[in-house]
Amino acid sequence: MLFLTVGGVSATELVLNVSIAAAQAGWRVLLVDADAVGDGVSRHLEVRPEFGLGDVLAGRANLASAVMPDERTKVRILANTAEDARARRASRPSPQQIASQILTGQGACELTFIDGGE
Repeated sequence: MLFLTVGGVSATELVLNVSIAAAQAGWRVLLVDADAVGDGVSRHLEVRPEFGLGDVLAGRANLASAVMPDERTKVRILANTAEDARARRASRPSPQQIASQILTGQGACELTFIDGGE
């Protein structure tokens, strides 16, 4: 698991590119957009989720219903919705909270990358 908390677009680009490279090399990859500022990963991959990370953490959705496959890159994405970002600005979950809920239910993923920028 790679959890990156450095602010700025560079961190999102790094996590995104490493995730894509790993998926294209044959790994089953889950990319979690946990950025409290916005929906960087989701925006880059043009993913429009019905459910996001906030829904999974709050118990409103299970991981299977919230993870979306990006057919172009072969990366599975747990997106960050705009509502998620606004809600997390006040009380940002710790890496341990995210990992405990995401990694226990990730199922078929071999690698998990979390974009947790500022």
